[in-house]
Amino acid sequence: MPGPAIIQLVRNLAGDTGTPAVFSDTELAGVCARYRRHWRYLLLTPLPTYRPGQQVVYEEGVAPVRFWDPDSVQAYGPDWSPFPLARIEAEEGRFVYAQPTVLPVFVSGDSYDVYGAAAEVCERWAARLATTAIDTSADGVTVQASGAVRQLAERARVLRAQADALVVPVVLRG
Repeated sequence: MPGPAIIQLVRNLAGDTGTPAVFSDTELAGVCARYRRHWRYLLLTPLPTYRPGQQVVYEEGVAPVRFWDPDSVQAYGPDWSPFPLARIEAEEGRFVYAQPTVLPVFVSGDSYDVYGAAAEVCERWAARLATTAIDTSADGVTVQASGAVRQLAERARVLRAQADALVVPVVLRG
């Protein structure tokens, strides 16, 4: 299950920031779970640190994937033994090692397509409102509840455009 940071990020992207929130954390965790990607031994790109005397050390690396769940992450060194991380910048996919290390460095854990998850939340929210959204007019005042449905649908469209591409492997036999 996604951690609280991922759930809160999806909630913010979807605009569900009111009190009370439209969706519970449990509902959002369920949506996020469908957008989880589990990675095993993903190679990190080393970020060199240059020290006096032309010494190069490797104290951090970056993954080609963003939005990690920090609670799920484990780093591995060149001998495949786990080693501790000093800090994880989950949204950027940046990992700071507890001490300089020898390359290569790998990481295993879960990342999330937060934009895809937030788009689904907006679509669900719009669907909920559509069942009760009625445009009314009384005493010269017009209330267009369907406008909220349109706004949520547009937000979902924008978020979908930022979501990860779905890649499906195809095997050709011939």
